[in-house]
Amino acid sequence: MHEYLRPVDFRLHYGASDSAVAGILLESPDGTSPGAKFWRKLKTSESKWPSCLREMAGYKHSLASLVRL
Repeated sequence: MHEYLRPVDFRLHYGASDSAVAGILLESPDGTSPGAKFWRKLKTSESKWPSCLREMAGYKHSLASLVRL
């Protein structure tokens, strides 16, 4: 493990359930849309994934949505 030396740019919380993935932007360096919410329903095949994989899908979806923003 390595210590992260840069100050935090963005703070994004995300998660997943059995039916959806979601994230919320809590902090950004320039005030860009704090409180922005990203979510989508899981496909039937995705809802059968283990919880760790659903959590990573939530992270990927939230990060991709933030990049588009």
